[in-house]
Amino acid sequence: MPPTPRLPAARRTATPLLVLLVLSLYHQLPPSAHCYSPAAAAVPREDATTDPPLALPPPEADAGAGRGAGESTSIRLGEKVALDHLGPTIVHEDGTVSRISNWDQLSEAERAVAWRRITARNRERLATIKKDFEEAEQQQQQQQQQQQTQTQTQQQTQQQTRQVDLHSSGQVEQQQAEQAQAPAEEQQHTEL
Repeated sequence: MPPTPRLPAARRTATPLLVLLVLSLYHQLPPSAHCYSPAAAAVPREDATTDPPLALPPPEADAGAGRGAGESTSIRLGEKVALDHLGPTIVHEDGTVSRISNWDQLSEAERAVAWRRITARNRERLATIKKDFEEAEQQQQQQQQQQQTQTQTQQQTQQQTRQVDLHSSGQVEQQQAEQAQAPAEEQQHTEL
């Protein structure tokens, strides 16, 4: 069993302090705030205001990332949609992807340089990821083949051991008779 990781000394002392803080705050609340009850929720509170809830602000005109306000794109099944206005997709070494968050703030020259560099780097990373994936798949297939071979070898060894044991005890003829009767009994059970 692996050893249990220990927290650093600062975290070990901070955890009980946090628990004490939460408990002290909990005990300072009025008893009605400790748990929810439908009956208490139905009774209007004295301090509750009747102001209407606040609404979200209207969307900004430039929220469409280069599109006009209210403009939408409709696509058909199988049709490609260009998302160039979002910038290039960055492929990381672990295979995750992301985008440049400030792409809309870059100048055209910066965009061209970034696009060119990211495209070249993505090609290399995708080739590396594909190669690693293929190697892992081959290793998995080899392990499965080795396991199958070991299982077959173990079964053959067990069968040979049984045959030697039966032959030495004189029960070979009895086992052959039982094996001959077994298919006949199975046919009788399936006919029922």
